[in-house]
Amino acid sequence: MDKISIMQHLKKVDFLKDLPGLESLAENCQATNLFPNDFLFKEGETGESMFIITEGCLEVIKENRTIALRAEGEYIGEMALLGNQTRSASIKATSNVKAIEIKENVFKSFLISNPEALLPLVKTLALRSKQELEILASDNRELETQKKINKRFNRILDDTVNEIYILDPDTYKVIRANLKASTNLGYPLNKFGNFFFNGLFSDFTWDELNAHIQTLLNNEQAQASFAGQLKRKDGSTYPVEVRIQYLDTEEPAQFFAIVEDITERKTMEDHIKQLAFYDTLTDLPNRNLLKDRMQVMLEHAKRYDKKFAALYMDMDNFKAVNDALGHDAGDQFLKSVTKRLKECLRKEDTLGRMSGDEFIILLPNLNDEKDASNLAQKINSIMESPFLIANKEIFSNFSIGVSYYPDDGNDIATLLKNADIAMYRAKEVGGHTYQLFTESMNEKINKRMTMEQNLRQALDNDELKLYYQPKVDEKGTLSSLEALIRWPQPEGKMISPGVFIPIAEESRIIGLIGKWVIIEACKQIQEWKTKFGRSIKVAVNVSGKQFEQTDLVKDIKEVLETAKIDPSLLEVEVTETAMMRDIDSVISVLDKLKEFGVQSSIDDFGSGYTSLGYLKKFPVHSLKIDQSFIHGFKDKSNQAIIEGIITICKVMGLEVVAEGVETEEQLEYLKTLKCDIYQGYLFYKPLPADEVAKQFFQN
Repeated sequence: MDKISIMQHLKKVDFLKDLPGLESLAENCQATNLFPNDFLFKEGETGESMFIITEGCLEVIKENRTIALRAEGEYIGEMALLGNQTRSASIKATSNVKAIEIKENVFKSFLISNPEALLPLVKTLALRSKQELEILASDNRELETQKKINKRFNRILDDTVNEIYILDPDTYKVIRANLKASTNLGYPLNKFGNFFFNGLFSDFTWDELNAHIQTLLNNEQAQASFAGQLKRKDGSTYPVEVRIQYLDTEEPAQFFAIVEDITERKTMEDHIKQLAFYDTLTDLPNRNLLKDRMQVMLEHAKRYDKKFAALYMDMDNFKAVNDALGHDAGDQFLKSVTKRLKECLRKEDTLGRMSGDEFIILLPNLNDEKDASNLAQKINSIMESPFLIANKEIFSNFSIGVSYYPDDGNDIATLLKNADIAMYRAKEVGGHTYQLFTESMNEKINKRMTMEQNLRQALDNDELKLYYQPKVDEKGTLSSLEALIRWPQPEGKMISPGVFIPIAEESRIIGLIGKWVIIEACKQIQEWKTKFGRSIKVAVNVSGKQFEQTDLVKDIKEVLETAKIDPSLLEVEVTETAMMRDIDSVISVLDKLKEFGVQSSIDDFGSGYTSLGYLKKFPVHSLKIDQSFIHGFKDKSNQAIIEGIITICKVMGLEVVAEGVETEEQLEYLKTLKCDIYQGYLFYKPLPADEVAKQFFQN
């Protein structure tokens, strides 16, 4: 049976038809087939499923007599979904029968994954209970004798999902109870005549019951409702909702009580509450509960003129740990960190997890602002001891930002924002420290946000430009070009890439900018070839963040195919520092680029910490000596580094490029070492594309 057909049958079931997310339940239903005289289940057996009849007819048998028939479109066994797995009757096929089976675990999984379905379900079940009461009331008016009452009671009520009791109107003694009451409480039916209704509860007195019933007798309401705990024969209890109705149209008058076991609902509500307010990994308060508790602290602080602090904490190297050891080890690491953090706190303090590796600590009732600073220092002190995760010692620490009420804000949003700003400042100064919020931080963040917004607009409006700096051999002959991004301003000034590229990396728009550079460079290569018949290789700089945030190989391949240029005309330059952040990932990307002809180069070589062992693994064709060594070439230690790099390149067959060459003296020194390629203001500054054409292609 396909999903559409199953959905049509599910929507015929009164307590399912209006539930949101019903499609997910339909995907997990099963088909069941029966032949004539086959039993679907027998009385007294346990079962965990309900069934919806789609074809044929079923016979309901109780105590060896047929009490009802169920045909196409009807359902049976629904009480199993609500926790009552003991079958109250036998079900046998009278013809070939087809049915849809819904198992209890499937139904619970559906509710857990669709918590919004819980409230409609509860409302529907409540309505059914009310309808059952109305049926009982109507039946009671029609019954002339107690025999008729008993017959109707046995026929209708023993198969209901709820406990039902008939009570003496004067003493509230139980006159009769249904089979469900016997099953739930553990007493045989013939014992219920010894009980008073209030005596079945662990938390309800006769006076409390009488107060509710008096509202019925005084015609204040048609039905009395309350919650309580019923006590089983073995002493255990379970939560129930009770609805009592007074029927005085017959003699003798009767109270009918419907008691619904709400254990499953309470469990589900508690689970939903846990999901809504607690982090599933660490069991710490999540963002929602943290804000609730912060609001309580805020109101208390305002009323009693108190101070409190918010510590916003971010782990400095969690991503590296997660990537290196895997997510399971990362989860275990977060649990261990949580345990260690709890040891630092007072009983009244709150530790919560915002998301990922971000935590919040709320410190109420501060007598001294130094308390928050002292705690921050203590946290990073206890983090200095290693964690043993997956048989490896892991070291980590926190960048912590602190904001105070009322000094740094009078509302939750402002206090959290300012603590977050201070935390980022702690990261900027190197991490493993804390920073107290200051207004100057806010000004800096606002400037940064403004620049980020302007940068996005510049990208959308095509305001960014590419300049090209030539690379030449020792004779000054053009070898290739390096594409350099520029951001011109209306007044004629340029914003340095050193200013806006870090912002682009932090705001995750570096991927868009990086792809734009590759597209523009490839377009320019093709344009020069078309206009002047000259093919020239152009290098583009790739940020380390592009390896993390984008599919660099896919992007470059798509651009090359669109521009229809030879892949060997595009070169990728990656800084040494960026390559060492995630060595295996970078090597994999560069290997794939090499496979379809794109060459790679290590930029700013010597400024990082590449080992010769890794250098052999990098699939690059050239190294660029960091310009700081060229500028300081007279220093003997710099000379040793320059000469060492050039020697290594010669041995490994790599092209060596000296960048930042600005004087004849630098050039002559590099020539004596037989450097291959030169780049710098001594030869050419970065040039717009039309200037490149004038100087190199139009002569």
